[in-house]
Amino acid sequence: MTGMALLVCCTFAVLLCLPVQAYENLALHRPAWQSSTWVETVSCCEKQIKKSFTADLAVDGKDTDLAWDGGQCAASDGWKTTAEWRVDLGGVRSIHHIVIQYATNNRVWDKENILPPKFLGFSVYISNTTIKEDGVLCFRDTNYTRATIPNPVNITCPYHGRYVIYYNNRTHPPYPEDYSYYAWNTLCEVEVYGDPPVNSPNKVNLLSDIVATNDLQEDNSYTGQQKANCTRIFDQPAEKPKISSDDVMRMQYEVLKQQKMKLKEETMHFRLMNKKLRKELGLPNED
Repeated sequence: MTGMALLVCCTFAVLLCLPVQAYENLALHRPAWQSSTWVETVSCCEKQIKKSFTADLAVDGKDTDLAWDGGQCAASDGWKTTAEWRVDLGGVRSIHHIVIQYATNNRVWDKENILPPKFLGFSVYISNTTIKEDGVLCFRDTNYTRATIPNPVNITCPYHGRYVIYYNNRTHPPYPEDYSYYAWNTLCEVEVYGDPPVNSPNKVNLLSDIVATNDLQEDNSYTGQQKANCTRIFDQPAEKPKISSDDVMRMQYEVLKQQKMKLKEETMHFRLMNKKLRKELGLPNED
């Protein structure tokens, strides 16, 4: 009995001494891509300077300046109906959760901020290819409003995959009132946390790793071998229904409302660009 108690005690002591495995940001400094890139031309000191808000800015580890044009955020080109961004993790990785930091223009993130409407309706996919439909839908926003969407947003995503894909679209109007008229990605940082690769210096081999591996062999969440069990989402329009005159009036009203929102966004964007340009040229503000 004493020997058994001693064995249990020693086993407990060994477990206490085992290091706790920390998740690693698998996306940091990894290759990234986006479907379009915002390029800005600024006149300064008799020169034309081009600034490109490329996809890699969302995985550079910098998020101290959350202005969409501050140089630390990736931004898609404007006036598109779809916006897609992805990061290549370098191989199939075990993912636990994803943190997305959207641009705030360094202002309070609330319903008065002009950027939440651009964030609404986004989706996140995990895939073994660069095609999102080949993978699994990890998250799709269907409930948030401009007053309730969090920033940053933390998404639990316990899947295996190589590519993490952020996607947003405005291809099937009408959309809820809070949504922007066009699709954008203005991503300041995307962090993908999961188990470090086998050759990573941060990899720790624990008993829990063995248990997790055995569980995954019995699970259907592995997107490579068990792709048939993954949720597949296709942006295909449904069969065109018959439209009544009342429906036409409602659709016209929605279009006018979306156009009004678009005009408001463009006006705000022009004011911001004008203010920034006057500041760079050393001119006083107009207001």
